[in-house]
Amino acid sequence: MEAGTKMQSPEKETRLEISTMSVQSVPTFPLRSTDEKAIPFIGFGTAEYPFGASRDTLKETIIEAFKLGYRHFDTAAVYQSEQPLGEAISDALRLGIIKSRDELFITSKLWCSDAHHDLVLPALHKTLKNLKLEYVDLYLIHWPLSLKPGGDEPNVATKETEEVL
Repeated sequence: MEAGTKMQSPEKETRLEISTMSVQSVPTFPLRSTDEKAIPFIGFGTAEYPFGASRDTLKETIIEAFKLGYRHFDTAAVYQSEQPLGEAISDALRLGIIKSRDELFITSKLWCSDAHHDLVLPALHKTLKNLKLEYVDLYLIHWPLSLKPGGDEPNVATKETEEVL
């Protein structure tokens, strides 16, 4: 979407001015399920490759993203970025960069090897523990398929994955 594009929402028309983004002006879209929460249109992805390669650098990068005004963060168990994001959130709260968890919109994802009826809740609980949070705002199914359970380090490019895809 280009800066200056008009968006229709159920309540009113909104004009996005992304080129002048600041903490106060990051465009959001209200969620219909609540009057208090909105999803920022601009999010910060935390994936890096190889996964988990530079946790300290990732944490510092996320803190800088907070300073720039990012409030929507996308992570996933497979990225191995949940813990650095959780640490960055704790540090940003302690340093006063963000005032409360309520300012943030955190998205994480269920990995394919946990996409089994008996593994979903344990995977979500592990995500919450990694993030040091009580809740995530959005929990997605990473890919719409299940892989063999197990393996702490998911490998996207496996023979099993290629056969399924």
